Amino acid sequence: DLKPQNLLLCNPGQRPNPPATDLIVKLADFGFARFLGDGHMAATLCGSPMYMAPEVIMSLQYCAKADLWSVGTIIFQCLTGKAPFQAQTPQALKQFYERNKELRPNIPTYCSPLLKDLLLALLKRNSKDRIEFGNKFASFPNKINGFIVVHAIY
Repeated sequence: DLKPQNLLLCNPGQRPNPPATDLIVKLADFGFARFLGDGHMAATLCGSPMYMAPEVIMSLQYCAKADLWSVGTIIFQCLTGKAPFQAQTPQALKQFYERNKELRPNIPTYCSPLLKDLLLALLKRNSKDRIEFGNKFASFPNKINGFIVVHAIY
């Protein structure tokens, strides 16, 4: 259940008010967590709808790439203060995803090209088109480091 409320910012040192680059993000709340081996799919609906991948909210089979969608929504919300795709109810969000086969989030112009590429790679409606966990996703933080300018904190 990846959502901002389950991310903890930790200060690894003893300095008060460390720079943002020194903070560590830790993931909390594993109430619904389970291990999915390579190629395994899940089909249960649990979590927070605003951060759920389209395949999860539409009750389709999903894989670990659903978490990459959630990471994308969290990054987007950190940048803008809102979710990339919104609806009044979980059912309305499900209908939005069912009606829209292609999704294009409105990424702020102040984002670096690398950050825009990352968000577009994470927020693909079809999980098969979404970025891979391995080398591609793992390499993005190093590429982006130094390019992210803190615009606002919500």
